[in-house]
Amino acid sequence: MLRWKGDHSHGKMAVLLETSLGDLVIDLYLKERPNSCLNFLKLCKVKYYNFCLFHSIQFFITLQENLDYLDGTHTVFGEVTEGFDIVDKINEAYCDKDHRPFRDIRIYHTVILNDPYEDPPHLDIPPMSPVPTKEQLESDRIGDTEDLDDTKGMTEEEMKELMEQKEAKSNAQILEMVGDIPDVDVAPPENVLFVCKLNPVTTEEDLEIIFSRFGNIRSCEVIKDSKTKESLQYAFIEFEKPEECENAYFKMDNVLIDDRRIHVDFSQSVAKLKWKGKGNLADVFKCQKKKL
Repeated sequence: MLRWKGDHSHGKMAVLLETSLGDLVIDLYLKERPNSCLNFLKLCKVKYYNFCLFHSIQFFITLQENLDYLDGTHTVFGEVTEGFDIVDKINEAYCDKDHRPFRDIRIYHTVILNDPYEDPPHLDIPPMSPVPTKEQLESDRIGDTEDLDDTKGMTEEEMKELMEQKEAKSNAQILEMVGDIPDVDVAPPENVLFVCKLNPVTTEEDLEIIFSRFGNIRSCEVIKDSKTKESLQYAFIEFEKPEECENAYFKMDNVLIDDRRIHVDFSQSVAKLKWKGKGNLADVFKCQKKKL
């Protein structure tokens, strides 16, 4: 166990840890904890910690005082004296319920500035840092060198589209959690048209007559206020076939109906799904329309 102290003592033995987030310098308590320091130094010398994940190594760094509950369980054999910003980065990493970082944090190299102990017999010391094996680098998390910028090389329009997709995905996850949709990846039907900017006097019958020239209409509903029963000036029209819906989409946008120029779009609602979840989506239209 290593403490995070902060006052560098030049009289103490130091080891440099090169990590994927930056460098740390550790002063070792050679006089107070000779056996632990001997073990740590020899493991560093044989490159045992190279490419180890911070979640799986045999020592840890404490950031608090008054850790009496660790007495008799772990031995404090050193202290961090440089690289406090790196310690903060490690401490602030996003982790799962088992305290494992979602993005790998690795020790790349260990550099011993001075080793006062004799090497045990038959200690196999590599002449240089070995190349990491495939097993060492395997991980089910975000790699320590993985580029997280998924907009690299994209145009401004492509980046805007990507952000809209991420926002839609996030909204869907919230709706799934509260029970308003059955699955986060649920897609709206391709045969339902969303119509808005209607005149309050426009009825379902009017819309059905006008849009029926594009194909057979299964249902047509003008959404109304639950209390006043007055039109909210938008509607959903369900066609029998997706191609009929698409034809109406291209032909009816900005058309004048009852002295109002309407706007049409493909529906973003999943209310037609027979979903009996925790929310109140079943048997009603719950509009998740796009910004107009």
